[in-house]
Amino acid sequence: MSPFADLLKTYRERANLAQMHLALLVSADHSYVSRLESGTRSPSQPMAEALADRLNLSPREHDAFLAAAGFASRHLIQAANDPDLAAVADVLLDSEVPDWYVRMIREQLRLLATLAHDARQEAAA
Repeated sequence: MSPFADLLKTYRERANLAQMHLALLVSADHSYVSRLESGTRSPSQPMAEALADRLNLSPREHDAFLAAAGFASRHLIQAANDPDLAAVADVLLDSEVPDWYVRMIREQLRLLATLAHDARQEAAA
């Protein structure tokens, strides 16, 4: 099976939905959902989005689900349109920037992400 087919089945079963019920939720034929789960069909991007929405996936699961279907995630598209993030990506992907400098930037980004995660947890508590 394909990674998408595996994820679809896993998430559908976790949501306690039969193939037919999920198909109704996304306005598709139940045989279409069956073919998606068997890996004999691939979804269109709108269908992958609709499935992800109906399966109530977390943002991270949603992104992984779309990636498994061969599509960019909403977050990746938003990041690509952010001029600050695009500037950082340009530096990280520039072959003329020394490796040690790229490693330093990545370490700083990981630190900032960890700090943001901790701040979110503290705010939620």
